[in-house]
Amino acid sequence: MSLITLAVGFVGWSGITRLGANLSEVSENCLPSVQNQLIIQKAAESIRVAQRTLLNPGLTPKDRQRQLDNVPRALVDYATASNACDLIPRSSEEDAIWKKFTAT
Repeated sequence: MSLITLAVGFVGWSGITRLGANLSEVSENCLPSVQNQLIIQKAAESIRVAQRTLLNPGLTPKDRQRQLDNVPRALVDYATASNACDLIPRSSEEDAIWKKFTAT
């Protein structure tokens, strides 16, 4: 009975140790990466919307200026998130995908 209890305890302790390591990996690498990629996506979308809106010949000067102001803010957000993504450790496969993305 003691041996079975000891085995169950060891399996539980081993599982908790692995879970802690996996949670650390997710919280330190995966979540910041996803968060920064979402910021990049949002910034790119903001730039696209501003460019599309600026093509409207009937745009008021106030609206035109607002769109012109949106572009630099989005570029700053994009650059900040991109730089943060550069600092996150990646596997060689992820690094190749990231380099292809940044080149594009």
